[in-house]
Amino acid sequence: MKRLLVLLAGLLVMAGAYQTWARPVRGWSPEELCEKSEVVVIGVVTEVKDTGESSNIQLGSNPPHPVKIHRAKLKVVETVKGKPVKEIVLEFAPLDYEKIKGIVNGPIRIRLEKDRAYLMYLKKKNKNVFVGALDGTYDDGMAIKNLKLMPSERFT
Repeated sequence: MKRLLVLLAGLLVMAGAYQTWARPVRGWSPEELCEKSEVVVIGVVTEVKDTGESSNIQLGSNPPHPVKIHRAKLKVVETVKGKPVKEIVLEFAPLDYEKIKGIVNGPIRIRLEKDRAYLMYLKKKNKNVFVGALDGTYDDGMAIKNLKLMPSERFT
């Protein structure tokens, strides 16, 4: 019985320690994201390319994480906010996993897959290119919501 109590106490200590490893992440409501956005669209990714450029992101005094700059072309299905357009070019920076061995509590970055539909809260980077509404933050991926639909399932 004593052995069982020691084992149970050890498991509880380990479970409690495990839960403290998480870093706090700010949640964004749709209303807050909309306020930060110039354009809100539902779009389907038609192309994703690595630009060959790289950069780093950093949270506080933690070591920087390398990112690769990508550009995606998106067919706009529906414009929720902003001037309706047929196509958008989105620049984003996912983690460079070739240079990272592993991250505990890493960033929430934008990741896009070809032929997938997304709800996107965006702002202009320049005349022809958009970025996520949270661009410049560690967790910029929260400005893009994967609708988990193939376009053939809903948008064609």
